[in-house]
Amino acid sequence: MILTSVLLPPLLLLDVNYEQLRKIPANKRIAYVNKLAETQPAGRNAHEHYVAAKEAFKAIFMLAPPEDAFDSAYTRVAGDDWVLGLRFEWTTEEAEILAKWLAANEKTLALLRRATDCERCYGPFTSDNGRLSDADLSPATMRFGPLLTVAAMSAAREKRWDDAWDWNRRLLRAADHTYQQPSSMGPMLGRRLAMTAQRQLLEFLEKAPSPPDVTALRRAVLATTQRACPDEVRDTAESLFTIDLYENWYAWAEDPNQHKETEGLLDAWLSMGGMLREVGGREVFENIDEFRTALRKSSLDAALRCQQALEAAHRDWWGQPFAKAWRERDTYARKYQKIATEEPACTLAHSWVGPGRLSYGWAVGETWRHAALTVLELFAYRSRNGQFPESLENLGTADPNDARIDLFADVPLRYKVSDAGKRFTLYSIGPDQKDDGGKDNEFVEDSGDWVYWPPQPPARREPESRPVE
Repeated sequence: MILTSVLLPPLLLLDVNYEQLRKIPANKRIAYVNKLAETQPAGRNAHEHYVAAKEAFKAIFMLAPPEDAFDSAYTRVAGDDWVLGLRFEWTTEEAEILAKWLAANEKTLALLRRATDCERCYGPFTSDNGRLSDADLSPATMRFGPLLTVAAMSAAREKRWDDAWDWNRRLLRAADHTYQQPSSMGPMLGRRLAMTAQRQLLEFLEKAPSPPDVTALRRAVLATTQRACPDEVRDTAESLFTIDLYENWYAWAEDPNQHKETEGLLDAWLSMGGMLREVGGREVFENIDEFRTALRKSSLDAALRCQQALEAAHRDWWGQPFAKAWRERDTYARKYQKIATEEPACTLAHSWVGPGRLSYGWAVGETWRHAALTVLELFAYRSRNGQFPESLENLGTADPNDARIDLFADVPLRYKVSDAGKRFTLYSIGPDQKDDGGKDNEFVEDSGDWVYWPPQPPARREPESRPVE
């Protein structure tokens, strides 16, 4: 069992019948979920290739000299691997380390080629004790985003543009595979992979000497979510996970000696200190004994009723246009926190992230997708007409699947054309919901706009004083 899959009951968008699902015996829940998920979608299965790639994978820090393993340039580069995959400027030291990393992962990359040639990715859940809440729900694609991103950027820096576009497309396919997974981690990680691929795509589009096939690029971007696991499958799987998790907690509360692993994981979670001791102005349990005492005064039935109340509140909030819901997030947070504190299991399970944060991630991901597709539409328009249009309206009606909407405004993305149709700026007003005229804030939440075009390379997390190549 891994900690990240232990305390993450999601807030579901569908109204799930918990009472009906509780009738499925604990030892048959994994099989039930696997049967639901195994046929979604059809096509060649990438899972075995990702599993083999995981075995072959070598992390950057593994290449460092033993005496410098945890305090070296390798550590700095490992901390910036996502960022460097989105920047053309690498220092000589960074370029040398990343070249070593790609060479060390030659076999991994070959396996990832095979994986991303497949249409689907599904591997059945398993656990040592047969319980769903003990299964590792992390997608098989989990660790490969930085490697694929760096492989694409390395090719682009070397002017091997066919290879660069090919690796970028494979990163998009890995996002597609991740969205197919029947757990909440699927869309969470899938969004990150997709946004990284889309951001890199725009960097390449600006630097490439000749325009690529933008129609093919649009198809690849659209495909990232078209084969996603259906909501009813994912929500059923997550509901069973939640039931199984809470059952484990209440069984441990009654007899800790029979559930030592559960106790160890709960103790580790509670010992994280200040990060979880106070969440949203309310205290979380100080120690495991306090949590156990609270559970013994409660019941599994009460915990699941509380979970359903949280999900109903989430659906009410989520059912609004997102821009309105985002403005009302503080009101929603107070309601959410009030419900969560009614039952100890929900108090702990939902203390790991503030209310509305996962919905925020969805809005960021969708707005990025809309922006990438809009930029590709604009380039297609220029190839037909010799210049960019005066307005997004000149592009015609947007397909509902690739709308040009800024989710934080519920209106189209801001577009400004300049230099007689030779240049343009495309941006979102961002989470502060104020139009600053395209003043970029490097995708920080507090203020400013999010500029998608011209591309804005991300800043390094680790300052680097050495000259770049």
